[in-house]
Amino acid sequence: MKKHISDLVLYNGDDSFKKGIATAYLHYKEGILSETPNAPVVIQKIEGEADKYLVIDGYHRIVEGLMRGERNFNCRFSRKKCDWWVPTGKHRFELPKEKLRESKKYRIKVKHKK
Repeated sequence: MKKHISDLVLYNGDDSFKKGIATAYLHYKEGILSETPNAPVVIQKIEGEADKYLVIDGYHRIVEGLMRGERNFNCRFSRKKCDWWVPTGKHRFELPKEKLRESKKYRIKVKHKK
């Protein structure tokens, strides 16, 4: 099934750059690409949030797709339902509204820790 980026909930990451969309983007910039580029993004429905799905696996595929100008992603539901932490507020990645409908390549801004 296809899901739009605005329906997907992703973790921004933190200053350690060990997890999250920021890390996937840095990997992309370094030439480290998805090991499973054709696999669907694994998601889980978020209880209490209409039409929102937590991305469990597929951050690199999403970054690569965004860089190609894609906004819709092939997804599948996780086989296991787990009690995952759901990022909120500043921890949640959101594509700027003006970029949601564009099919142009997207540049993600990442603040490097000095």
